[in-house]
Order: sequence, then C-alpha cells, then structure tokens
Amino acid sequence: GNPVSYERAVRAMRDTNGVVIAVPDDEILEAKAVVDGAGIGCEPASAAAIAGTRRLARDGIIKAGERVVAVLTGHVLKDPASVTHYHQERDPAPPHANRPVEIDPHLNEVERAMSR
Repeated sequence: GNPVSYERAVRAMRDTNGVVIAVPDDEILEAKAVVDGAGIGCEPASAAAIAGTRRLARDGIIKAGERVVAVLTGHVLKDPASVTHYHQERDPAPPHANRPVEIDPHLNEVERAMSR
C-alpha cells in the first residue's frame, strides 16, 4: 500500500532500533482470537501487532524478560465478518476457534450451554 505516515514510521523504527516483519493472515487471525478471548477485542489490522510480537518472540528476536508494547487501535466491531468467519465450522478448526452454539431462548438452555 501507500501508508500516509510511512516516512515517520521508518524514522521511528530506525531511531529505536526497531524491526518490521510481515505475518500471514492465519497468524493474524489466531492473534485476534487470543486478544478477543482475553476480553479486549480488536480488528485484524490491530491484531497484526500481536501476531508480529508473537512471531518475533518465537524467533528469538524478542528475548524472555524484554518488555514490548503492542498498540491496538481498531475496535472489534470494525470488522465483524472476520470474527464470524474465524469461528465458523471449518476443518481443521483453528486452535482458538469458539464455534457458535444454537440454543432455544430459555434461561435453563443458556445455563446448560454455559455449564458444558
């Protein structure tokens, strides 16, 4: 693309000895599911920051004990289709998939579903 703040971002990366990587969509959606599962919620573009952080830690670029800040600016409701798609029936199911459960609209059905 053509990011508006490209020059500023490159300057900040260089000034802080930062790193930029690309992560595939499946890693972004996994990171999004983890964030959503923690009750925070974000849209996929924001989850890319978490996916990149996870990849850098896994690859040893971020060391154990180092502090990292990942900024999530996009709200979960910005892209509800990505949430629905991720959690729908797929084979194999993604590791953090939380498939929807259909129940009758009665309190005892809600309680039963929540106790599973």
